[in-house]
Amino acid sequence: MINSPFSLYLDMVRLAIEAQQVVGMRMMLIANGGAAADRESEQMISEKMEVAAAVAMHNVLSLASGKSLEAIGRHTVAEYSKVVSSNRKRLAQ
Repeated sequence: MINSPFSLYLDMVRLAIEAQQVVGMRMMLIANGGAAADRESEQMISEKMEVAAAVAMHNVLSLASGKSLEAIGRHTVAEYSKVVSSNRKRLAQ
């Protein structure tokens, strides 16, 4: 993997595209209503809070230890990418 600001940008673009796919799949699931829609809505909110808190804590500690903003950005994108990718695979089934 190339470690340059441009590669970070590409990772962010990939994350944005995959996130939009997940949004579309979730919209269809939630629009159908029922118990599955309720579960998905609850999971969506709880996982967003969980990953945001974990990333925020990591970023604060990373800043305090002197890590670069690029390294912190890479970690943030990687963590969100894991969650988004997992959701895309699960929702595509």
